[in-house]
Amino acid sequence: MASQVPKLLTSTSFTACGAPKWLTYCWRLLLLLVLLPHVAFSGQIVKYLPGFDGELPFKLETGYVSVGDSELFYYFIESQGPLEFDINHYKGGLPKLKYYPYAWTKWLLEHPQYLLVQLFIGGDSYSGITVPLITQKVVEANEAMVYPYLNLKGYLLGSPTTDQLLNANAKIIFAHRMALISDQLYEKLKTSCNDSYVDVDPSNTACVAALGTYEMCIKDLYTNDILEPSCVFASHRENSETVRRSAKENPKNFILSPPRIPELWCRNFNYVLAYVWSNNLEVQDALHARKGAVSTWQRCNQTLSYTKDVQSVIDVHRYLSNKGLEVLVQNGDRDMVVPFVATQTWIKSLNLTISDEWRPCLLMAKLQANSEQLSHEFFWLV
Repeated sequence: MASQVPKLLTSTSFTACGAPKWLTYCWRLLLLLVLLPHVAFSGQIVKYLPGFDGELPFKLETGYVSVGDSELFYYFIESQGPLEFDINHYKGGLPKLKYYPYAWTKWLLEHPQYLLVQLFIGGDSYSGITVPLITQKVVEANEAMVYPYLNLKGYLLGSPTTDQLLNANAKIIFAHRMALISDQLYEKLKTSCNDSYVDVDPSNTACVAALGTYEMCIKDLYTNDILEPSCVFASHRENSETVRRSAKENPKNFILSPPRIPELWCRNFNYVLAYVWSNNLEVQDALHARKGAVSTWQRCNQTLSYTKDVQSVIDVHRYLSNKGLEVLVQNGDRDMVVPFVATQTWIKSLNLTISDEWRPCLLMAKLQANSEQLSHEFFWLV
């Protein structure tokens, strides 16, 4: 089994999973460890956390796992949960936590009481690459009767990166559909670039010029959500010279703490609280994190070395479509990082049968999304 593990998931660096609303990411990691031999665990129960009043209303376990030369810090929550930051009432200091009333998935490794629970593997964004790969490994292990057998029922994906080239080319189509570029520029891009906008030949001056105009049109957008403000990457502890230079060059984007005026809100303000909370020494002690294991907790650790050798998992989805699974794929219509156009394209390439036509999804008479259901024998995708 060890030889089957995707290279991009086997970093030899220490990894610390995040703060509240982190469990989804840690779950992907722990599920992968189910498939690995010679894994050592050490865990402790956490009953109290700084920022939350009283005993935690769920079982929280933290600890370290050793896989070969790697060591990883994990969180595991049993039952409902977990917590989220009380962003609206933050006034400085250690952020307050409040109960998050929605259920998330459960960890199976070394917890055999959960083996009969229906398992859905989930992830979003770049995990659109890793979730299908992990699901494939579980399917293959189950078919080979590898212990423990996991009661896999399906997988869930949110705005998933699936094919890097498809994703990159779809951004131009997305920009046009969302009226971010003109009809004239879109036609010029299609004609001069021949619908291919990656690794453009520099001698194709018409395409290079059109792409330059396109970049000018979108450069100030927050591509994760084109209707939200564009802000600098959040961090509560930056090099002082970097901060001064950032404030001088981009004063409108300078972030110190969440604003008091709702109209000035920026999504990165939410992330600042994760830095403040996770780097608090009392919090780290409560979570049984080893002192000095990492100098500073980071929400997105850009220093880890990975080999990204998987450019597309469309064939993996095609393989899984013959395994009788249930699949939910969600894509935001304002997401320019993973455009819905790309998601629709790769789903269409699976040649599934449409069993429920495209329709709006309403909640309390308000449009929340649009959905379409496709199927293949006992495989269902929404």
